Amino acid sequence: MLGMAATPAGLLIPRAELHLLTMGAMGPVILAIAARVAMRRPKDGQLVPRSCHWGALCLIFAATVARCVAEVAPRPGFWMIAAGVCWSTAWSLFLWAHLSMIGRPPACPLLSAKRGPHTRLG
Repeated sequence: MLGMAATPAGLLIPRAELHLLTMGAMGPVILAIAARVAMRRPKDGQLVPRSCHWGALCLIFAATVARCVAEVAPRPGFWMIAAGVCWSTAWSLFLWAHLSMIGRPPACPLLSAKRGPHTRLG
């Protein structure tokens, strides 16, 4: 959101703003929601992300930074390649976490975490 505010002030170019919003905001949200299906659930019912989920999230943020740097770098080739490698590796890690679930129903559906005492039904 800071990127959206910085663009009209001339502090950020529009392409970098676009990549900050799409890669840096929407990418992690999509990953986080979809990763819920493959997260571990101990006896208390809380969601525990797998290590490859954390790695994927970090790589998505690294890809976002690299892509934005590519917009202002004099020779953007390296940064574009770095962004692509980080982005592809992140989603490959995500796929790796879900391979065991492909072809069968998930043990716990998407919205199956334990409800807290503050949560009411209805």
